[in-house]
Amino acid sequence: DEGDVSAADVKADLSMLNPGLGVRAADDAGAGFFVWRDVAVTSPGTCAVKVTASDRIGNAAEENLVCSLPVDDAGPVLVVIYASAADLNGTPLIGVNGTIYADFKEEGSGMSKANAFLDLHNLGLGTVVQADRCVDQGSSVWRCEWNVAPKVGSGMRKVIVLDGTSDDLGNYAKQVSADVIVDVTPPAISSVDITFIHENADYGPNTVYGDSIEFFFSVSDAVEGFADYSMIGGDYAPALECTGSYCRFRAFVDVSGPLNASVGFDFYDIAGNKASYDYGFMVYGVLLNDTVTNYWKTRVACSPRLIDRQAAEVFNHPVYCHVKLIPNNPDARPVYVVPGDLSACTGDFAGYVVDVQAINNNLGSKDPYLVFTLAAAPFAVDELKFSCPVFISTSVGDFFSPVVEVENVSVKLQFYNLPYGELYSNTEQEIQNAMRNAVEWADWVGQVEYWMDWARKICNIKSTISSALGMLELMIDWLGVLGAVLGGVKKDTGRALIKQAKNLCNDAKSPIEFLLTGDVKKDASGNPVPVKKKALDTDKPLESLFNLLDLACKAANCQLSRKEAEQYKDDWLVPASAVFGGGLSASVCENYQEFVGGAKLIDYDKLTSGAEAGDIKSPTDIKESLVGSVACFCLPGISYNVEKIRQINCGYAYCLGKRVLEEGLPRSYCSAEKSYLTCNYVTGQVFEIVPFASLVDRYASVIQEAYANPISLLAVVSALACGGNSGKGGFYDYCLERNQDVEMDAADIAMYLICSIPKTAAKVGDAVASTQLTMQDWNKQSVSDNYCEMAKEMLK
Repeated sequence: DEGDVSAADVKADLSMLNPGLGVRAADDAGAGFFVWRDVAVTSPGTCAVKVTASDRIGNAAEENLVCSLPVDDAGPVLVVIYASAADLNGTPLIGVNGTIYADFKEEGSGMSKANAFLDLHNLGLGTVVQADRCVDQGSSVWRCEWNVAPKVGSGMRKVIVLDGTSDDLGNYAKQVSADVIVDVTPPAISSVDITFIHENADYGPNTVYGDSIEFFFSVSDAVEGFADYSMIGGDYAPALECTGSYCRFRAFVDVSGPLNASVGFDFYDIAGNKASYDYGFMVYGVLLNDTVTNYWKTRVACSPRLIDRQAAEVFNHPVYCHVKLIPNNPDARPVYVVPGDLSACTGDFAGYVVDVQAINNNLGSKDPYLVFTLAAAPFAVDELKFSCPVFISTSVGDFFSPVVEVENVSVKLQFYNLPYGELYSNTEQEIQNAMRNAVEWADWVGQVEYWMDWARKICNIKSTISSALGMLELMIDWLGVLGAVLGGVKKDTGRALIKQAKNLCNDAKSPIEFLLTGDVKKDASGNPVPVKKKALDTDKPLESLFNLLDLACKAANCQLSRKEAEQYKDDWLVPASAVFGGGLSASVCENYQEFVGGAKLIDYDKLTSGAEAGDIKSPTDIKESLVGSVACFCLPGISYNVEKIRQINCGYAYCLGKRVLEEGLPRSYCSAEKSYLTCNYVTGQVFEIVPFASLVDRYASVIQEAYANPISLLAVVSALACGGNSGKGGFYDYCLERNQDVEMDAADIAMYLICSIPKTAAKVGDAVASTQLTMQDWNKQSVSDNYCEMAKEMLK
């Protein structure tokens, strides 16, 4: 009788749930139901409600309703944190965009309010980030999700489930942290290989309706690949294969051309990062009405025009025939040009032509070349005439002709040199005679250069010892300077600096150098004054030995001028200098050096006066020039340059035996090589007499040395920054003759130390370089034992 219920008389006794509530009428009513809202439960363990009701005529009823209210006073418990991807070790992985998941065990009120929070500041996203949603997975498991786009670089990052995370009743979870990997690097595409598979005719790297295209991408980290074939009649489809190092696709062209089409490719790594690639290509139409074609005519020219019989006999001789394609239709262009098989050729070529290939036959080329390879055989004919087919595929505008046109190319090859059999059998003997003549020419020069080479090696030893002793003396002086500076004694410091400075100056000599090399006195004009002493002084054997080595060095390198010889009393040195750099007539050699070095135009003494980088003088090197050696009548220089000619002849002999007889090259190859070397090292030296040419070579070598050995720049820098003999503080100021009691203030000492450091480094570098040069010189093989010895062995 529900329709007669008196709504005002429907009441519930809520005191069992909350003693403070008592009996209360319903807050809301509907058709057959009544609602009590906002009941604050304080005693859930005694869940019972007594409901009373009556109808409109006073009939009453009551019911004691028993209920069960479980208690939820525990927060959710984190089960696992993971992401939309994971690495091989199972660590969560996030790409440019990703999702972080957290599964909670929640057996009570649930987490539908999504009160779950992560600290994502290590991802650049904030310290308190609420979940986007929390979804019931069943079995009391709730899954919360965060869609993230990291704003940091790739690497291991930490995320934290905050202790503010709670269920729907406000019970809080514990704070927990976990590691995730951020990978924002997309897959890298290194290369792509494209293969066209033609259904009807071979159109090369072009495609028409019905063809297929295979794409092979070399791409790192790609685990998935997709291609958009919509422009050629397909769909967005996955790759046939993706391995992490490559992806393979195959597209079917299901549209008719002409059409400018493209296929878009997307590659994804395990983190979901994407790399894209677009390939555009032309889908050509097909001229279906083409049955018989005549798009081309040809004109042929072969090179070489004449073929040397002797060369063609010893190696497979190539012949390049230019096939000029002349279009009959102005809109026609070649798609490809290929020759037919040799078996399809006609004419008198059998046994002579062994291969044919096409080059420069790419799309659109109207100038392909046919390369015919001749057999290495005796050619007893004056000419070869034959014809070969050439197949031409043609496009007209954006359409392909399905018919391959065949053009017959006529070739005529002519031969020169003696007909086969005439005097040709003596070729090897002629070559051997030429080799023998070249090797035996001026054989005595090699013996002379053998001993001169030893003299130059000994000369390098002397230079190395001098440099090393100078560096040792320099280091000793620097220790004295350091001690004086640390002692703070101003006067002693100045003395030590001046002493050390003299060993850094160009013309100064240390005590050890005086002991080993002696001293040549000079007059007021700077000219050497003869010293009465023997070339070999038994009182000072080391001094005399170094003087003797110095003379040997100058003699071996054409540097013993008459002025140098006059420094010593011995009468035999002056006439000896005539053949070691002084010349039969002193004026001739001196005038030659002044002319070549441009001394008439440049005053080197004035140019270098007062500059620490001085000692430039005339840069002429007599020994290196055949012209200079003859002008100064220097026998070591003449033998040195004649040895160059001898080596060129021996190199020619070796080339004849190796390149001509063994490898089959023509004799003209060796003749051309000999002519080039003769011009470069012999006759071309006439240009050495041009003024300033040797000066340019000298400074070019300085630049090369600075590039190869940067330490050598220190000497140049010290000269530019600290040179000059005017003013105060320049390095060269301290190279001057000064009183030992000179006073120098702190500024002088500081400036000197700054300027002398690069100079000291340069001195050390010179000593090291000199030592290395000597070691290399002793280890290298003598030039005289090179081509001549090799040619002699070949003759044997």
